[in-house]
Amino acid sequence: MNESQTVCPRCRLAMNKVTFRRWEVQLCPRCEGTFYDQQTLDTLLQQPDLRLSYLRPALLPNLSSPHPEEVDRARIPCPQCHQEMTREGYSEETPMLVDRCKNCCSIWLDDGELGHLFEERVKKHPHPHPGFVEGLRRLVGMTPRVSTRTAPQE
Repeated sequence: MNESQTVCPRCRLAMNKVTFRRWEVQLCPRCEGTFYDQQTLDTLLQQPDLRLSYLRPALLPNLSSPHPEEVDRARIPCPQCHQEMTREGYSEETPMLVDRCKNCCSIWLDDGELGHLFEERVKKHPHPHPGFVEGLRRLVGMTPRVSTRTAPQE
């Protein structure tokens, strides 16, 4: 295994790098857990077309999830710095429990937790519904044609 490869803290398998637009995420091929830095996860949760990305397996919980129930969870090592992660609320607005590294500020999400975070964010901050062509442009990574210019002040 390559020194720079990230290893899943649950399965101990090498994780796959998944790219959604310009953001890279580590995805475990077995348990479908995902690993992020805080800023990347915050940004991904704001993307209305996240459900259409290669992160789709992490959005939906697996029916035969290999990780234990909440009460039986042991603390896991951070895939990046190997310090013990703590189980705590994602944010004040979204108190769902996630594994967070206090040392490097990274977050581990078990299978399905990304979907729960995404749904909670959509409930509180609904995404605007773009037209079909605008949605397609965003999906393929093109810049939206919606103008962000403001009218000149008089």
